[in-house]
Amino acid sequence: MYKAEHLRKLLNDVEELKQRVESLTLVIEYDLPSAMPKCTFKFKCCSKSTIDDDQQDQQKYDTKERCPPSTENEDTDTDDSDMSFPDENYFSNRDKHEATSFVVNCMATDGINIMYSSIADPHQELIAYCYLQTSDVGYRKADPSRLWKQSRIIDMIWWDAIDKFVCATDKGIYLVEFTNPLFRISHVKQTPLPQVRIAATAHHIRIHTLTQMMIYDTSFQLIRSFNFSFSRSLRMASFCLTDSVVACALIRHIENAKYVLQVELYNHNMVREKRIRIGISEASCTIRTDGSDRFYVAFGQQRFCIVSSSGSVQTVNLGKQANNLAVVNSHNVVLTKVRSDVELVRC
Repeated sequence: MYKAEHLRKLLNDVEELKQRVESLTLVIEYDLPSAMPKCTFKFKCCSKSTIDDDQQDQQKYDTKERCPPSTENEDTDTDDSDMSFPDENYFSNRDKHEATSFVVNCMATDGINIMYSSIADPHQELIAYCYLQTSDVGYRKADPSRLWKQSRIIDMIWWDAIDKFVCATDKGIYLVEFTNPLFRISHVKQTPLPQVRIAATAHHIRIHTLTQMMIYDTSFQLIRSFNFSFSRSLRMASFCLTDSVVACALIRHIENAKYVLQVELYNHNMVREKRIRIGISEASCTIRTDGSDRFYVAFGQQRFCIVSSSGSVQTVNLGKQANNLAVVNSHNVVLTKVRSDVELVRC
């Protein structure tokens, strides 16, 4: 048995040891390199999805995730740096037609592949993405797709400034971001838009309705709005923009379900500078540009036209009729006419 004085001595020793430990200071030394390392942070915003949960289960390519997982952000720089856009030989030495999984009603290109809408029946529409790049793992496989439960898509473009597809309906404007196999849809403008058509440059997007032209920046903040309409005998079927020209494809009904197409060129204040008569057309046609004041027009015939800003017209023959087109670059164009394939043309 310990004596009382021994126990007191032990307790004093423990207390002294405790005080010594508490008085210690931890010092950590790092052997740093002479050059200061650089650290970069990048953030990616995920827009609010407008798709209900029941829509996510409609297609086999959908998931319940509304925003990309954090690992996608880590891969963003690598994916972008490795992405190579097609040159003028993109459509050389390959099949003239590429099949799509669904009938194409409206389409746009991101500069490599196409996204399109398809009306399966009067009450159902879907959007799909078709790979045109032969080196892609999705090439000639089933097109990723999902149901479109918003109002019917009337016009569709790709906007480089925001890296998204823009879809115009008579009830609003929607953005679509495709990251295989997901389609992320967000709305940016909810309002009636009668006879809506859209076109964009690097800095702004224009939305034209029956009587009005509205100009928005890349954040969809209104820059300018003014009244602008055509005569009652003309209907604007499509339009596109360059940095200096607004090109409009106008349809005039003549008789017995026949229509005449003319292209009118305006400056950005919508003062007309040229009128070019193309000829007999269908009621539906599309005009697009390569951004260099050349305008490509598909109007339902077995040919399409390339109109220059000077007013000259070049005709290019097709294997099939086309009233819808998307310009990949100045030498490669994709065309179709409500069918389940697209024609690839190098011009």
